[in-house]
Amino acid sequence: REARERKRREDERIKKLKREKARQQAEEARLAREEAERQARETERLAREEAERVAREEAERKAREEAERLAREEAERQAREEAEEKVRYLQAQLRRVETLIKEKTQETLKKKQHKTKRTFQNLHEGKSSQGHGSSSGASNKTRQNMS
Repeated sequence: REARERKRREDERIKKLKREKARQQAEEARLAREEAERQARETERLAREEAERVAREEAERKAREEAERLAREEAERQAREEAEEKVRYLQAQLRRVETLIKEKTQETLKKKQHKTKRTFQNLHEGKSSQGHGSSSGASNKTRQNMS
């Protein structure tokens, strides 16, 4: 009878040890699973942050390139407009100079025609072609000699 009792107690003790061991293994498995989940969440968080950083840097780079392109186009447009304005100004100046040259040429031509006409009249009337008629001494002498 005592042997059966010892055997029963020994079986209960072994059962208890097995239950404790199974409970401990279940706890370790739970802790390992939680740690794996925590690491997976951390890895996912890091990957998401990295993807966001890369996307943000790409967006900033594109925005910077777009801003530089727009600034370059605006500078080119302004330079083109300034050059066109300068061309218009210089063309207007050129037209004014051409007009002045034309006017001066016409004035000079009229003066020469008038002078030539007077010279021919004076020659026809027998006066000297030197100077403007009676202004020089020679023409006075010539006029006296002819009288």
